[in-house]
Amino acid sequence: MTDQSEQPTAGGAHVPRRAQVKSTRHMPRWVLALIICVVVAVIGVGVYTGSILITGKTKPSANESGDVTDGRSAGATQHIVSAIDSVSVSGRVGATPVVDLLHQVSVSSLKSRVLFAGEGREITKGSPMLLAVTTFDAQTGENLSAQGRPQLQVATAGDHTVDEALESLIIGKTEGSRILAIHPVSEDTSSDVSSTQPVRRTEINVIDVLPSIATGSPVEAVANPVLTVSMTPDGPAITHGQTPPSSLKVETLLQGDGAQIRQNDRVIAQYTVVGWSDSIARSSTWDTGMPRILQLSHVMKGLSEALVDQRVGSRLALTIPADLASGDDVLCVVIDILGAEPQSTSDSQKSSTDSSQSSR
Repeated sequence: MTDQSEQPTAGGAHVPRRAQVKSTRHMPRWVLALIICVVVAVIGVGVYTGSILITGKTKPSANESGDVTDGRSAGATQHIVSAIDSVSVSGRVGATPVVDLLHQVSVSSLKSRVLFAGEGREITKGSPMLLAVTTFDAQTGENLSAQGRPQLQVATAGDHTVDEALESLIIGKTEGSRILAIHPVSEDTSSDVSSTQPVRRTEINVIDVLPSIATGSPVEAVANPVLTVSMTPDGPAITHGQTPPSSLKVETLLQGDGAQIRQNDRVIAQYTVVGWSDSIARSSTWDTGMPRILQLSHVMKGLSEALVDQRVGSRLALTIPADLASGDDVLCVVIDILGAEPQSTSDSQKSSTDSSQSSR
């Protein structure tokens, strides 16, 4: 039995219930769905706008502790990303790193992380350490190092010639490691009479702890080498034949795969220099194990010619004739190329001055 009851209308007339149902079914379903979508969209826009008005933020931002929040309202759950996690570093140890920022980073104290642990010698107080430091702007990720290349530092661990805070990150680490450090720095505003406080900004350092000996791949020995080299705990031992060559000879013992040496670079190296005729060591870094910086524009001509275009990580055996060396004897040199960087502005100016004076 169907329900034939009637419902009153606004004018008092009665309309059968079946007629009401029938009239409702005349509205298409897609119209109803469209109305629902519009209502949901309006609600979403209202919630988003309200959160902006409350927080004043539309993007993640870094706070003073170096953390990055998602900028939602105070009552909502926040996703926190640390300053370290906001920075990604690519590239192998020893090569120029590339930094990508999730967001601008600002910190009030040093933050650090070991990105890669090397397998070389451990850096202890009093031991040599060779660092390649690349500096980046924490706001833009821009490489701030000269010519975009890592800057090399040679020091004794613990003597504070390197920034003390950064040095503390190095001691106890091993050669071949890469460390990420984010820290505040102050800029000199003495020239700005309107400023009473130093301007603080944040820098990112990628620090590579470089090996203190060559780590390249062994090269198959050639027949009848000019120099025969064996490595001992005290450094290279060099032997040779009776008659020295009349021209520069370069023999590769280990082939590195690092940066290529450019003309006038500053090269970090371990080396031994021995006279051909008397086999007496003229100079050696192996006595202390402390690598030295060689400014190619200032070293003997034969050494500079031999090193240009070689790669970091290589070990070379050089025979340098007297006219390309110190002039009194043929020299035998075994050299480990550990790093290279562009010459500094002061070195460049000095080289220009020396060249100008020598041409007079």
